[in-house]
Amino acid sequence: MYEYELNIAINAAKAAGKIIQESYGLVLEEKEKENWQELVTQIDLEADCEICTILEEEFPDHTIKSEESMHKSGKSEFTWYIDPLDGTTNYVTQIPFFCTAIGLMKGNEPLVGVVFSPITSEIFTAAKGKGAFLNGKKIHVSKNDDIRKTLINFCHKNNPEEIEKIGKAWVQLKQMGRDLRRLGSGNLDIAFVACGRNDAYLSSSKIFDIAPALVIAKEAGCKITDWKNMPWTAASEGILITNGTRIHDQLIEVLSKL
Repeated sequence: MYEYELNIAINAAKAAGKIIQESYGLVLEEKEKENWQELVTQIDLEADCEICTILEEEFPDHTIKSEESMHKSGKSEFTWYIDPLDGTTNYVTQIPFFCTAIGLMKGNEPLVGVVFSPITSEIFTAAKGKGAFLNGKKIHVSKNDDIRKTLINFCHKNNPEEIEKIGKAWVQLKQMGRDLRRLGSGNLDIAFVACGRNDAYLSSSKIFDIAPALVIAKEAGCKITDWKNMPWTAASEGILITNGTRIHDQLIEVLSKL
C-alpha cells in the first residue's frame, strides 16, 4: 500500500533535487522571509513549482501544503507536506547539509516520506508498513542507550519564546550528551536518527520541517512523542524523536520541565 504514492514522491524529489544541484555554488539572489533570519531564493521557488506540478497532476484531489507557495486544498483527506529546499541558509552559504523533503499524511498519520540530499545523492524513503530505506537498503535506528554517547540534534522556531526555551534545554542537554548540535535541516536530521547516525532530535519547528521524515523515522524504529511524552500530533508544540532506548525518557525528563 502507498507504493505508487511513494514512487511519485521519489520522482518529484529527484526532479527538484536536480534543479537544486545544478545551481549549487552559484551566486543567488536571496530574500528574507517575514523573519529576517530565514532566507528564500529563486531555486526554492523553482523546486517547489516542480514538485507541486507533479503532485497536482497525479493526485488532483489531494491537499498540497508547501512552505514556499500557496496551499492547495483538495477534496480528499490526504495532505502532502513539502519543503523543496530544507536548509536554504546552508545552501546559500555552500554548506552541503540540506535536502528536498516530501511527505504524505492522513490526519496525523504519516504514510509516505522522501528526504533527498542532492549533494550526497542520498535518498531516504519509506511508506507505512514497508520499512525505511537509504538508497534502497533497509535502515534501522542505533542501539545506543548511553546518554553520554548520544548526539542530540535540535531545531527551533525563530521567536523569542522558543529561543529562550531551547536555550534552557541547551544548558542541560549539552552536559548530558556527547554533543548538542543545530545543523539547519530538520528533515535530514530526522533521517540521520532513522539510519543510526544520530540518536535523538528535538524540535519546535514548523510541520514542513518534520512531516516528510516522520514515516521514515517510524519505519526505522524511532520513538516519537511531544515534549511531555504524549503522542505527537500536528498540533503539538514540540517533537522528540529518538532511537527508542532509555535516552528518550532521560530527554523527556528535561524537556517536560521547560
